[in-house]
Amino acid sequence: MDQPAQDAMQRFAAALRKRGARVTRQQVLNLVTLDTIDRLPPEALLARHCASSSFIVAPIIYRALERLVERGLVFKIDLGVGYQYGRVREHPHHHLLCASCRAVIETPDDLFDHLRAELRDRLGFSIRIDHLALFGIRGACQQSPSPTLSTVC
Repeated sequence: MDQPAQDAMQRFAAALRKRGARVTRQQVLNLVTLDTIDRLPPEALLARHCASSSFIVAPIIYRALERLVERGLVFKIDLGVGYQYGRVREHPHHHLLCASCRAVIETPDDLFDHLRAELRDRLGFSIRIDHLALFGIRGACQQSPSPTLSTVC
C-alpha cells in the first residue's frame, strides 16, 4: 500500500475514534474509497473492495456504510433509482436531481445561506445542512415535451 493510502487510512481511523466509534477495516476502506469519488452506489463500493480482497462480504460492507452515516462521516442520497453514498466533506455541497433525465448537478453550500438566514430570522430555527438533495427539472429538460416530477415520486 502506498504512503498516501496509509496516511488516509490513519486519518479516517482517527476520525472514527474521535466520534467514539470502534475502528473496523470495512469502515476505513469505505472512507478511503469515498475520499476520491463524490458518490457511489453500495454495489460499486462492494465491487471495489472485492477486487482487492476475497474476505469482503456484502452485509459487512453495507453495515459499515450505515454506521458511517450514523457517525456523520458519510451521507446517503436517494437518486430516485437507488441509494448512493458519499463522504461528508469539510465544505458541504449538495445535489440537484433532474427527474426527467436523472442528471445530478452539484451545488455549493452557500446557495442555502439565504434559507438558513430566513429560517433563523422568521422562525428562530437554526438549521444545519450536512447534505441536501432536491428533485426538479433542469433547464435543458424543461424544453422537452411535458417534463414531470412524477417519474421519481
